[in-house]
Amino acid sequence: MYEQMLNTPSLLSLALFDAGASAASPIAAFGAGVVSFLSPCVLPLVPGYISMISGATVETLQEAVKHRGSSLADEQYVDLFGKPGEFQQFHNVYAREGEACPRCRHVIVRERVSGRSTFYCEACQV
Repeated sequence: MYEQMLNTPSLLSLALFDAGASAASPIAAFGAGVVSFLSPCVLPLVPGYISMISGATVETLQEAVKHRGSSLADEQYVDLFGKPGEFQQFHNVYAREGEACPRCRHVIVRERVSGRSTFYCEACQV
């Protein structure tokens, strides 16, 4: 279940934001399956960085489950009881292109990564 939820763009954006990372970072590319662990851009990563991202991912997923997931503008997601999720109320960067980052007040940008929108702050997400 967690793997399926992590594939939701909004949850991935939030997990990366909580970890202070962006989808353009090598570890995010590895996590998305874009590069392998043996890729030269991933090998230099220190274990602490990987632990930080994996910890933030688990915390984000736990919070998402607690709030029954995220129902975005397309309203395609509902829980087992047909109710929309409420976790979208806690998104920090997803679908907030051009708005101020809640952490540092820089502008949130949007990039297309593997055909999907990714939102992040260029100033505080490395």
